[in-house]
Amino acid sequence: MEKDNFRYYKPKMLLLTIIVLSLGFGGLLSFFTDYINGFLEKPYVHYPTVSTLIVFTLILIDKYGFKNKYLRQLLFWSKDINGRYEGIVKYKHYKTGILEEKPCFVEIEQSASKILVHTYFDFKYNKKSEKTYSKSFVTSVISEDFDKQTLVFTYQNEGNTINGLQPSNGTNILSIIERNRNVFLEGIYYTNKEPQTKGEMKVKLISKKLKREF
Repeated sequence: MEKDNFRYYKPKMLLLTIIVLSLGFGGLLSFFTDYINGFLEKPYVHYPTVSTLIVFTLILIDKYGFKNKYLRQLLFWSKDINGRYEGIVKYKHYKTGILEEKPCFVEIEQSASKILVHTYFDFKYNKKSEKTYSKSFVTSVISEDFDKQTLVFTYQNEGNTINGLQPSNGTNILSIIERNRNVFLEGIYYTNKEPQTKGEMKVKLISKKLKREF
């Protein structure tokens, strides 16, 4: 799983935030240092530095800031795609070549610095449940103009060895679409299976709460 603490910040707002924090913490430390030392016989010098306070504040913003609507709109360019999605995958069966369609659920955990995607499938053949699960290990939201955004992630599927579904890796490329106050992820995927499989995925946000299961 990739992590880049400043990838999804608006560059100008990140610079402005650091400048404002520097000035604010600098002034506060100067005031409180002089104030507290005024009561001490020997000045105490081990106060937090401005850089330490800035780093601590940015850590808090990273963890909680993206969940706040106003901070998210102010500081970050990436759209909020947190939540549980329901939809389908369409593909050609690797043995028969017949076009098939199966239900799936996608769950996304997103912060200011990282995105983790879990995908759940249930490929039912002959009335048997063949559930599989995949987890992303490289994930990015990419955009050329901060408006049209695409979720790209590479994942590992653990397979279902009991039913002969072997583990595999793959990549999804999904457009993030906001339509009629709903959020959709639509696009393609492909795997490293032999023979290679590929298909389409279309899912819709149904809840901000994660179930962590099919």
